[in-house]
Amino acid sequence: MKQKLTKYFYTFILPVIFIFLFLTYHFYMLWTQGPDNPREFLITSYSPQVLSRDGKLLWVGLNEKDKWCLPVNIDKVSPNLIHATIALEDQHFWDHHGVDFLAICRAIIQNSLSLQVVSGASTITMQVIKQYYRNNEDPIPDSVYRKYYFKLLQIVQSLRLERYATKKEILQAYLNNVSYGANLVGVESASHRYFGKSAEMLSINESALLAGIPKAPEKYRPDKNLSQSLQRIRFVLKRMNEEGYIDKERFAEVVKSRVDVSYFPFPAYCKHWAEAQEQLWEEKKTIQTFLDYDIQVQIEDLLKKKVQQWAPEIAIASAMVVDIPSGEILARVGGISQRPRIPVSYLDFCSVPRSPGSALKPFLYCMAMEKGLLFPEEVLYDSDFDVGNYTPKNFDEIFHGFIDATTALRYSLNIPAVILMQRTGTLPFIDKLEKSGLNLLKYNPGIFKSGLGVALGNCEVNMENMMQAYFCLANEGLFKRIRYFDDGQEEVSVQVFDRGTVSVLYKMLENKLVGEVSKDSVRLSRSPIRICWKTGTSSGRRDAWAFVFNKHYLVGVWMGNPQSTGSAKLVGALTAYPTACDIFRLLPEKKDYEFPDFPNEDVRPVEVCSLSGLPANPYCKSKKTVYVSKNVPLSRICDVHYYDMYTAQVKERFPSQSKNWDLAKIGVISNAGDVQETKLPLKIISPSDGSKFIFSSNANQNSIRLRTSRDSSHKIYWYVDDRFIGESSYEQPLWWYLTVGKHKIHCLDTTGDNDTVYVDVKLPDVIMKIADADK
Repeated sequence: MKQKLTKYFYTFILPVIFIFLFLTYHFYMLWTQGPDNPREFLITSYSPQVLSRDGKLLWVGLNEKDKWCLPVNIDKVSPNLIHATIALEDQHFWDHHGVDFLAICRAIIQNSLSLQVVSGASTITMQVIKQYYRNNEDPIPDSVYRKYYFKLLQIVQSLRLERYATKKEILQAYLNNVSYGANLVGVESASHRYFGKSAEMLSINESALLAGIPKAPEKYRPDKNLSQSLQRIRFVLKRMNEEGYIDKERFAEVVKSRVDVSYFPFPAYCKHWAEAQEQLWEEKKTIQTFLDYDIQVQIEDLLKKKVQQWAPEIAIASAMVVDIPSGEILARVGGISQRPRIPVSYLDFCSVPRSPGSALKPFLYCMAMEKGLLFPEEVLYDSDFDVGNYTPKNFDEIFHGFIDATTALRYSLNIPAVILMQRTGTLPFIDKLEKSGLNLLKYNPGIFKSGLGVALGNCEVNMENMMQAYFCLANEGLFKRIRYFDDGQEEVSVQVFDRGTVSVLYKMLENKLVGEVSKDSVRLSRSPIRICWKTGTSSGRRDAWAFVFNKHYLVGVWMGNPQSTGSAKLVGALTAYPTACDIFRLLPEKKDYEFPDFPNEDVRPVEVCSLSGLPANPYCKSKKTVYVSKNVPLSRICDVHYYDMYTAQVKERFPSQSKNWDLAKIGVISNAGDVQETKLPLKIISPSDGSKFIFSSNANQNSIRLRTSRDSSHKIYWYVDDRFIGESSYEQPLWWYLTVGKHKIHCLDTTGDNDTVYVDVKLPDVIMKIADADK
């Protein structure tokens, strides 16, 4: 008996134990061969994508493996596709625990009888495991032994995965990782490519087509092998009927229906911005922006039409839209090209620096007004102007003479802008622009050499920086970052421009959209939109800019050519401004007021001279009231009208040239409103003391103008060598004709103050030598 038990043990029990231990060991090895966390099997290498504020797809790029892979939640997949996939790939998916052992037995029998592989037994869970190793570049085994070993690995890891993930998560991972031909990965990518829609909107036929592709992706690609793909649809629909997902009547109906397949490009509505976010894509694959899908699409379509309309003179157009209350960027079009096959330009012209033309002038006017160096209706002089070799001219090369500041800004005149730049100074202006978000030093290292030309766009800026600066103006002088998405950074607000001055600037720039009727006319749909606007045209007509804003929105448009080629149509007011107005009309209407209240608590009334537009002095006869910021210093008063003590009359006077033009004199207005003039010491300015002159053979060059520090306010009496030669005033200068020798020049004004200088006039050296030789 004992011998029988021993023999039984060695014959049966021990081999069983050995086999059990052998299988357990290998099962353990297969179990631990997968990732530490089984949920890693569910990870998908998604493509980077940009979503609109309401979750719509704006742009998608290739993933690390240069494949299109759009993620989709299983709840956002059409039930038709889920039913088709399960009916075809794994009809017992909802019942098994990762492995369908009945299917394995069936496959073994069928393959054995046929002596070839005619049936598979892979479940959807097993295919998820296979996709994981394929995506991680683990080679698919070639030898028979390794194939069976890999199949065992799939089985074990499937059992493991089912313990840590739900059926819906596994099915979602399968649909997001399976190949659908070419470089399409995932059902959402395939749905967008072949049907131009989301997987949520797929019909039964479309679902059957996609469900049939993974069996042999290249064979059943509808864009390459449509006939085989259509045959595959019939097979899938038959399986759906057999599994009870559709009845015979429905099967007979859909099998005859047509499937429309085409090639749909993936969305690329904010291509330039998205492709520049390389660092951001390393942190996350999906960015939900503040961009508005409808606005973005409409603007791109509009710019395409505009560029085609003005081709070939204009080849590229770009635009941006910002919501003023929030600072959120609603649209950004980096560049639309005239080429139909490549409608999006290669360069991002929202970030490429270009010359702004006159688009910087509102900032200059605002800065001058808040410092008290300009008043809204102050009269400037648009005439010949030169500083050394710098002789600016207006765009139309026409001078307009006396013109008030508001009109000069609206007409975008250059000479008045240069006059204001003289008053404010170039460096303070550059510093002010930097605080508003426009850093001129970034693209213009030699900006300080541009001098007065900065006011006329003698520099380079890009659209994004210009939009940031204009947003500061539109936001009533308050700087905030304009944002594409919520980056979690703390918002910082800084009052860069005086609030009251910006309110005045709003009134100066107010206009209506191109094509709008007047505000007094009757409209059926809505009231005319009140907007502020400014255009810019660079030198040589290479760039056309337009900025349109109110308290609701800011729209910026740039048009030009990539090679900076000039064109007669590249004028801001001619092309960019009408385009910006068309964009503004596309924006959703808001109910709150679109302009700052005016007058408001930030401004105060000031009585100004009707002729000069400056705070009136006691001699100004005609006066009117204008509003200025309550913080503006009233240190400049009208100097056009003055009292002539010799005639006992009030007279008018104006400077004779635009250079250093200023109709004011520096004075102080007391709280009571009385004018208190600041008395300047009398000093001879020309000629200066100790000057030496060479007597010229040309008589026209032997005269100099006599000038003092009180020319603008007093009559001056002149003496040369104690001999009275005449008198001068603001309107009537006095010229002295040189005579050889040393001279004493003395002046006296109506207050009794006087000053004296000494000058020396000599003959040229050649004449002196001839005279000495004669002696």
